[in-house]
Amino acid sequence: MRRIIPSAAELRAMLDGRITALSLPLKPQPWRVDGDGRWYRMTGGGESLNCYDPPFNVGDLLYVQEVADVQVTGPNRVRVIYTMPYEIHPPRIAASAVYLPDDRMTRAGRIGPRNMLREMSRLTLQVTGESFQRLSETTAEEAKAEGMVHARIDRGSGWRWGWPNPWTGKPDNNAEGGAQPWRDWSPNPCFAHARMLTGRYQIDVDDWVQRITFTIHRENVDRIIARRMRGAA
Repeated sequence: MRRIIPSAAELRAMLDGRITALSLPLKPQPWRVDGDGRWYRMTGGGESLNCYDPPFNVGDLLYVQEVADVQVTGPNRVRVIYTMPYEIHPPRIAASAVYLPDDRMTRAGRIGPRNMLREMSRLTLQVTGESFQRLSETTAEEAKAEGMVHARIDRGSGWRWGWPNPWTGKPDNNAEGGAQPWRDWSPNPCFAHARMLTGRYQIDVDDWVQRITFTIHRENVDRIIARRMRGAA
C-alpha cells in the first residue's frame, strides 16, 4: 500500500472517471548492473528494458492524497470535507466521518496532500499494468487515458491538447488548483504532456517514465483491504 498525490486536474479526472493511466518519473538508472536483470545502459547508447526500482508495481493499491478540511467532532472522530467536490456542475461537497485511533488523531484545520492521513482518503487506485517509455513518446491515445482533452478555447484557435480547469471543466486561462492555463496547451499531445510533467517533476522531455494503468475505487483503501481479508478468511 502506497500513496499517490495527483494534481488538481488529475484528481478531477479521477472523480469524473475519465482517467485510467499516469506517467511518473523514474529514479536515475544505473549505467550498468550485471547479473540481476536490472536496467542498464549499454555502450553505444542502447538501453535494456528492465527498470531498476520503479515507483509502483502491478497489483499495488495506491491511496490518493488530496487537500481537505478536517473538523474534530468527538473523541477519536473527525469530519473530513474534501476541497474538490464530486461534481463540477452542480458543485457538491463530499464529506465523511472518520474514526481515528489516539496515535492517528490530527488537529482540525486545512490538511495539505502530503499531510493527509491514509484513513481520510476517499479514492484508491489499483495498478493493473505498467510500461516504460520516454516522456516524449506519449501518443494521443495515451494522453487521453491520462486525463488530457483535445479542445479549442474559441473559434479562432486550433485544436490543442491539455488539462481542463478542474473547477470549471473547461480549457481557459483562469486556471486554479494546479490546472494548466490555456497558453500551456499544445497541438502535440506528447509536448503538452511533457510540459506539465517537466514543470511538476523537473525532468526532461527525453527522460524515461513509468506509465501505470489502473482501476479507480471510490472507497477508502483500508475498507478495501478489510473486505478482501474477510473474503479470504
